[in-house]
Amino acid sequence: MSDTIAISAHALLEQVFKVLLGRPHLSVRIEGHSCSAPSWGVSNLELSSGRAASVLEHLVQKGIDRARLEARGWGEQLPLKPNSSSEGKQANRRVEFHVLSRESEKALRSMVESTAARERLRKDKLAVAGLRSTASAPGTPMAIRRAAADVLISCGAEWDKERVLWAGVLKGKSAIATLDRDSLREVFRWHLMLPP
Repeated sequence: MSDTIAISAHALLEQVFKVLLGRPHLSVRIEGHSCSAPSWGVSNLELSSGRAASVLEHLVQKGIDRARLEARGWGEQLPLKPNSSSEGKQANRRVEFHVLSRESEKALRSMVESTAARERLRKDKLAVAGLRSTASAPGTPMAIRRAAADVLISCGAEWDKERVLWAGVLKGKSAIATLDRDSLREVFRWHLMLPP
């Protein structure tokens, strides 16, 4: 048992790196876990904390800002399976990634604090693509999706009218007021499945 990253985990860490690189507003907590088997010279809590820290350092070395990452070890406190078999113990030795909603939402909203920032963001195609992806990603927490939609709307970025309507309805605010009359008519036609 070790806190060294296994070679078999590098492909998954590369995927995590790409997600974080494409969504610079996401903050993540990396959680390390262990089984109940004793480790020589180190507690299971220290071992799991070391696992999380190793993954954090790996992502930082690849270029992810340390301020967006947090490491936490849980030891054997949160098993996925009973520790009574070798398969159960193997399943419990793991690292998990959890999106920090509050921090991510705050980072998103800070992207458009000034008119100049909104204009720069609107012209940054890569950032707008990341925001579109975040706003429409089914597995992303709703607060983060709404914040991404708000940012897209506030900077006037090109975005599917259907999603702008969706964001406006979810927020219960006048987010759809940024659309002109013809666009709004088109959105309602699409939303209500009305003929042209």
